[in-house]
Amino acid sequence: MSKWLSLVILLFSLEIRAEWKTLFYSPAQRAAMDRPASMPEQTYRFDGELRSSKGSTIRWVNGTAQTRHDLPLGIRPGDRWTVQAGTSGQTDR
Repeated sequence: MSKWLSLVILLFSLEIRAEWKTLFYSPAQRAAMDRPASMPEQTYRFDGELRSSKGSTIRWVNGTAQTRHDLPLGIRPGDRWTVQAGTSGQTDR
């Protein structure tokens, strides 16, 4: 009987330890720990944009001219952002 009680206590303590592992981390850090390492991640740098008088716009991203590139709202030249599979991206300033 005491072996079974010890086993139940051990299993219960292991489950609590798993929850306490993330106690002192922010929600963003917890999400990064939960995200599988196999998810591709790409970092971009917005260098600026050139607008012609005819209305066309060329955006410079990672040093390359882009005629069409979706940028995060409020991004300014010099800002960087990261895009992960299945997300819209985060801006780092």
